[in-house]
Amino acid sequence: MPVSGIMVRLVRPHQRRATARRNARGECGAAERSNTALGISTRERGPTAPSPVALGDPDRVRSFLGVSGFTDVELEGVQQPMYFGPDPDDVFGYFSTQYAGMVRDLDPETRARAHERLRSSLADHCTDQGVLSDSAAWLVHARRS
Repeated sequence: MPVSGIMVRLVRPHQRRATARRNARGECGAAERSNTALGISTRERGPTAPSPVALGDPDRVRSFLGVSGFTDVELEGVQQPMYFGPDPDDVFGYFSTQYAGMVRDLDPETRARAHERLRSSLADHCTDQGVLSDSAAWLVHARRS
């Protein structure tokens, strides 16, 4: 079942729904930095390709919700540092597993370089509070018609 069908079934008529979606206006640094480190460009793949920011374009979210039966769609920008883990090694284990399919077909040398860029990016974001990165999302409010 498409996500739009699931959302419509979760919200009764005239009921409001709020959800958070990653913001793709260049403010979701964490996702973009991870993809860039691995040599993956979500922008080249297009805005509708599966990615952490696939529903980050406000016009696309409004359109998607509109055809799904929602009205009064409002998006509120929210920015907060995102905590990824206690240290770069721990976070690398998570990311390298999450993105394994995207680097699977690379030759071993290219994959090793991508992993090293990811490790370097994670080290650059290591603080005394763990690995933190800029993050932004849309807080989406909508009413089912």
